[in-house]
Amino acid sequence: MRQNANRQIRIHKLAVFLSLSLLGRQAMAQGTNGQGSLTAPCLTFNRQILDDLSHNRLQDAESALSRKLSEYPTSLGRSCDWLILGNRAVVAARLGQLDRAENYAARAVGIAEKLCNSDDPMLLRPLATLGSVRFEQNKIAGALQVFERMRLIRTESPADLAFIHNAAGALLLTQGRNQEAEAEYLLSIASYEQSGYGETADTAGVLIMLARAYMSDRRFPEALRALDRAGTALDSASDAVPMDRIKLLNTRAAVHGDMGRWPDACEDLAAAVSLADSASGNSAIQQSGLLANYALVLRKNRRSREARQIESRASELNATSLGNALVDKSELLAKTNTVGK
Repeated sequence: MRQNANRQIRIHKLAVFLSLSLLGRQAMAQGTNGQGSLTAPCLTFNRQILDDLSHNRLQDAESALSRKLSEYPTSLGRSCDWLILGNRAVVAARLGQLDRAENYAARAVGIAEKLCNSDDPMLLRPLATLGSVRFEQNKIAGALQVFERMRLIRTESPADLAFIHNAAGALLLTQGRNQEAEAEYLLSIASYEQSGYGETADTAGVLIMLARAYMSDRRFPEALRALDRAGTALDSASDAVPMDRIKLLNTRAAVHGDMGRWPDACEDLAAAVSLADSASGNSAIQQSGLLANYALVLRKNRRSREARQIESRASELNATSLGNALVDKSELLAKTNTVGK
């Protein structure tokens, strides 16, 4: 009975796959390597955007990219348009604007596909963003198709390998192949460290995914150690945003719930909700899923009145029901067998 009760808390999809949506933080810069067709003004503009992203100046990056897109096709040349759209998708994802991020990423992929071969690393970053924002919107089948495409791309750097291993880990995790997913995540982390990105929010995101794999095998101490490492990385990461910490707290709450440590789970989710309330740009479905988890652990802690208040907040966001806002492995597996975008 206790095991069944502990398994009632699930990780909301924002915690499971969000790390993949933000892989473009440094990535769009690396995607320009070796692309001789990019003009000098394009490269200069891209460096400006990447400087804004690395210092978490999202509004500055959004404004600059929007101005360029207002003159689309841009004055920087057709070969630069995919890069501008790809970076715009990254900014939108980090601001929680998932539908807009998907649109920008799909347009970036469409342009890039006309400029290069199907296995060119140039496609890696926009594909990663497209696949991840689809995951976050519960478009599981479409997301998995994108990640399968990523595995066909040739790799030219440790950072490229980090992308590929992370995508492979996500695919394996949805298939219940947890130990294989663990191996891919460890390879992704090693590749990030080799490329000089060991203390970044991207690495923290992979560590959270690794904790999810450990959770699925009920290896809770290892999951908590992975999350501690993720927290340390976020403490040092200049590119971290509030959602990174929120997904860490949400995942740790799920681990604590599975261990029957409901007071600890409640503390984690209270902190996550507080952080989400103070952050801007979170989508309604992200916030409602977080609130649904919080309401669940409040009830586990016999705080029913507070749980009802939280459930009312989730309802006001016009979100899905409590059951649909939480995702477990069986639901993901069922969705991978359907056809959709």
